[in-house]
Amino acid sequence: MFRVTLAAFSFVCLFPAPALAHEYFLLPTKWKAAPGETWGVTGYVGTGFTGEPREYRKSRAVGLWVRDGSQGEKREARDLTLTAKDGDTTWISLPLVDAGGALVAYQSNYAFLKMEGAEFNQYLAEEGLDLIRQARATAIASDAPARERFRRVPKTWIAGPDAKKAKDRFTRPLGLPLEIVPEDMPGKSPKLRVRILWQGYVLPEALVRVWRQPPGAPQGAGRDSVGLLTQVRTDEKGRALVSVPGPGQYLVSCVHMVPAASKAEADWESTWASFTFSVE
Repeated sequence: MFRVTLAAFSFVCLFPAPALAHEYFLLPTKWKAAPGETWGVTGYVGTGFTGEPREYRKSRAVGLWVRDGSQGEKREARDLTLTAKDGDTTWISLPLVDAGGALVAYQSNYAFLKMEGAEFNQYLAEEGLDLIRQARATAIASDAPARERFRRVPKTWIAGPDAKKAKDRFTRPLGLPLEIVPEDMPGKSPKLRVRILWQGYVLPEALVRVWRQPPGAPQGAGRDSVGLLTQVRTDEKGRALVSVPGPGQYLVSCVHMVPAASKAEADWESTWASFTFSVE
């Protein structure tokens, strides 16, 4: 497990502002691999489940982790932050260690943006951040400009042929600040139950969104735009039942915002989580 404090990382980055390019997600070069077969991962930013590839920047990375069986009985993720390819759009390229598959996660440090009141309010409405909207209204500051720090915590899954071994890797939290944790392997039913964890604790009333690309959709910038498949809020135990109606590539996302730890730097801090996987 790993933990990162809020105050440890505060940088200006080159990512587009969340209000302009909402989603940040990881795509593997292949969704399923056999032991010894090489796979890679690239980060994408865009609207919904389309986007442009981003170069890997060590200066932006808090961590880049892989849980793939290479740690043996420890079952923990290994950190490839410093060994990943700086400036390359293929962030990592590795052989699959065993039949259990590989879970990949990334965490960026903070980026800064400033938005006018109306634009910020629209952004809050789009992302379902109702508590923040209410807090701004209560403070008689609903039209005031907003300063925000935001970070990204995407995950992706490369499946292996051993479903029993895969489930243990797929369903256990990694310890990200905000994390989407599936409770079963997708594809067994048209619904998938996920938990949303914030700093390791369940997060009620979080808005969870799902997009689906059809089977055979190209990876990366060549894919077509798709509409939102479904969205649902988590219950009091941080759980949500999301739609997985059939074969395809899936993106599940969630964003959480809190008052900034240091008002000298920003008014709000947001964390953007995503999880991508494929169903055959």
